[in-house]
Amino acid sequence: MHVLDRDILLPYYDVLVVGAGIGGLTAAALLAKRGYRVLVVEQHYLPGGCASIFRRQGFTFDVGASLFFGFGEKGYNPHQFVMNELEEDITLVPMDETFTIHLDQQTKVSMYTQRERFWAEMCSCFPHQSEQIKALLSEFESFYNESLDSYGGQFFAPAETPPQHGINLMFTRPFYLARLLNYLLSTQEQLFRRFTRDPQILKLFTLLNQNMTTCGLDQTPAIAGPMIHVESYTGGCYYAQGSPQTLANKLEKAIHKYGGKILYRNRIDKILIKNGKAIGCQLENGLKIKSHTVISNTTVWNLYGKLIVRSISPAEKESGQGNLGQVIVYLVFILVLKQKLSPRRLSLHKFCPLMTMALQVI
Repeated sequence: MHVLDRDILLPYYDVLVVGAGIGGLTAAALLAKRGYRVLVVEQHYLPGGCASIFRRQGFTFDVGASLFFGFGEKGYNPHQFVMNELEEDITLVPMDETFTIHLDQQTKVSMYTQRERFWAEMCSCFPHQSEQIKALLSEFESFYNESLDSYGGQFFAPAETPPQHGINLMFTRPFYLARLLNYLLSTQEQLFRRFTRDPQILKLFTLLNQNMTTCGLDQTPAIAGPMIHVESYTGGCYYAQGSPQTLANKLEKAIHKYGGKILYRNRIDKILIKNGKAIGCQLENGLKIKSHTVISNTTVWNLYGKLIVRSISPAEKESGQGNLGQVIVYLVFILVLKQKLSPRRLSLHKFCPLMTMALQVI
């Protein structure tokens, strides 16, 4: 961790990033490499946000996000491109299973990262809906693979996508574009209900979706479905060697390597607005930091509930549209287990409604 003294802050930055989560760090590192004067302000003493760590009595624990998807030969994860662009490498350990989801006392589903095992597990847990499950997963796979094929077998980072690509698709893949539009304009719930209305299956995918996005199926675009439910066994599921903190540390290193700065242990009181445009921020101690552009890596609740004073029109109040949705809350138990006492087949992530249990094996 690099600690930046407030006394050496510049009077003006090209880009101010609020929050040193993975998104904020990624934006800051890429912009710093392109020569922009970048400052990241973070209230914590570590980078990474929910993909960081904490230590207790000599043990290191993951705070939250710990699995990385899509680093395989075929899959897609933007950080494949990011780490190549920043010339930083990261060592990943492949996982056989992501979660074990307990729907009730009788039903538990293991989310395997090998396609045939995952499909077999789903059909075994829901034999009365096996054909519907196969049809649903086939739909996701078909769209996922067609999306990959439209980019020549591999996704490109947005900056690397040729501008002419979208126009070319209109002539070469018009049916795919129509399908893509449908995925963009529909929710996952609408898509799922085309194949099954089984309450247990919908509950399973709702829990999985909430764990990945903090939103239910009714609040998530359908296009997220293939990425969430296919990517784990197409592009693979991995754990960063050491801890998820490794990725944050690599991004932090790149920020400093390319001239950017991170100000830790400082809480932002508000984002400064002038003529409808963000122009910087004010710290809790009253210090103002000016910038041309502000990038927020906070939650929507903190951004519009605390950092920006948001006025709601009478019509929004009456309809409820001005209200921010409630965040999904979990109770997390983290246990330490000696390896010699652990069962041979042990899932490190147990997941059920409102509770997650992670096991640290030593």
